Amino acid sequence: MKPSYVLVTAAYNEERFIEGTLQSVIAQNWRPTEWNIVSDASTDKTDEIIERYASRHDFIQLVRITEGHARNFAAQVSAINTGIRHLKSTEFAYFGNLDADITLDPDYFSLLLEKFAG
Repeated sequence: MKPSYVLVTAAYNEERFIEGTLQSVIAQNWRPTEWNIVSDASTDKTDEIIERYASRHDFIQLVRITEGHARNFAAQVSAINTGIRHLKSTEFAYFGNLDADITLDPDYFSLLLEKFAG
């Protein structure tokens, strides 16, 4: 049996890259149980792109932070913590923090989790 995993992504104005990241995770042959993407007060089309995919894939959730704050590393940490607090899944074997601007091969998580399983 494959262990379950969840992902959290902090995203701020990632409209140029987030669609590639979304497509990459959707194409995984071992998808996460849940993926919370936290839009950290994005002012571009990041939210719209995420919403479009979340409406078609029930494991994707958009979490919005709307209050303004300094743009620094602490803001990213806060966004990740917000994503963790919004997880609906209470039981999972692994947690991943995925950047909003990367793409992965379709077997990335299956290979990674097989290595963890030993």
